[in-house]
Amino acid sequence: MSSNLKRIMLALLIILVSATMPVQSTEPTPVTIGQRVTIQSAILKEERHVIIATPPGYETSGISYPVLYLTDGAGDFYHAYGVARNYANYRILPSMIIVAIENTNRNRDLTPTHTRKGFMGDDADYLKDSGGADRFLDFIEKELFPYVENNYRTLPFRVLSGPRRPRPRSLCGRPSSGAAAGREGPCQRVPCWHPAAPG
Repeated sequence: MSSNLKRIMLALLIILVSATMPVQSTEPTPVTIGQRVTIQSAILKEERHVIIATPPGYETSGISYPVLYLTDGAGDFYHAYGVARNYANYRILPSMIIVAIENTNRNRDLTPTHTRKGFMGDDADYLKDSGGADRFLDFIEKELFPYVENNYRTLPFRVLSGPRRPRPRSLCGRPSSGAAAGREGPCQRVPCWHPAAPG
């Protein structure tokens, strides 16, 4: 038998033996990021759902964290969580709790004034409920902040991030809110971090 044929036979034998060996596997484990919580809002007169994600190690760390609130929660949650975790791993930003507010009526909650005029100046039926940003900000300040701070270990440092409507800075103008603002541009979401943020 030639040496090439012996090598081929040996390779086939190894493949056959390894194919008959039992494969060791472990049970798959789910990867869970956060919890979905329901808050009955007296201000908005409806149930509001929020996703709250704590940083890795929260359960055992015993320390408190700053909180990032997302007004466009359902759309921004996974992206924000990934970026925040990555930046925390590289110590660019502190680890933080992320609270993503799911929308029930985006055109109502994220517009500061009522209008029926669409982008092209036409009558826009989808804006019929617009102008509810003040009530939405009241919900965040008077119901959501207390809920999070009563149920999680938080620092007195909040960041509110969302689209240009309702200007997140409007909440910063409320002395009791204690929130720094974030802004969203067309291509980039950039939270405005306070230089005294915990590290």
